[in-house]
Amino acid sequence: MGDFNEVLSDAEKERGHRRDWSYISTFQEALDGCGLEDMGYVRLKFTWCNKRDGSNMIHERLDRFTNNLGWRNLFPNYMVKHLDFRRSDHRPLLLEVNEESFDSVLASVEPRLSGQSCEFLDRPFTYEEIETAVFGMEPTKGQRLLEYDIRWRVGDRAKIVVYKDRWILKMSTLKVLSPPTLGEIVTVLQLILPSGGWDVRLVTK
Repeated sequence: MGDFNEVLSDAEKERGHRRDWSYISTFQEALDGCGLEDMGYVRLKFTWCNKRDGSNMIHERLDRFTNNLGWRNLFPNYMVKHLDFRRSDHRPLLLEVNEESFDSVLASVEPRLSGQSCEFLDRPFTYEEIETAVFGMEPTKGQRLLEYDIRWRVGDRAKIVVYKDRWILKMSTLKVLSPPTLGEIVTVLQLILPSGGWDVRLVTK
């Protein structure tokens, strides 16, 4: 799945210059050559908008899920939903599959994983690992991702050091700038009460 930056028919574009049919047919040939089929969708038709006003606004269906025969045999019941726009000019896409089909696939995969593999997969990603992966992308897209919600949806609070790590989204530096009155290596988890709220006595020190 992803942003293919191409439509499969004239019906997948609204307004703007008509798409050259040679590009559309080349895209279809590429999918056919890989044995892939478009998985369709429900709800909203277009996945991208140029966010301009009036007659200058263009909508296209650039994002899609594709699958092959093997995938369809594993997950015969599925649904692709186009969700509402958020910060991006692309809609997020949601793939729903039948729970029983998903459980049967997991049951067939689990015995192939060693204990070491499972431990690695369960390990939370560090900020450095996420940063390396994101900046390996196209530069402006990678930067936008870091500016949005993924910054500290990595690791856990026990590994975020209050005065060292970048974890405060509302500050341009992302870091605590005040002197380390609580100690150099205090973690965010230590500032949180068992009930889930902040320990105000420590936070206001």
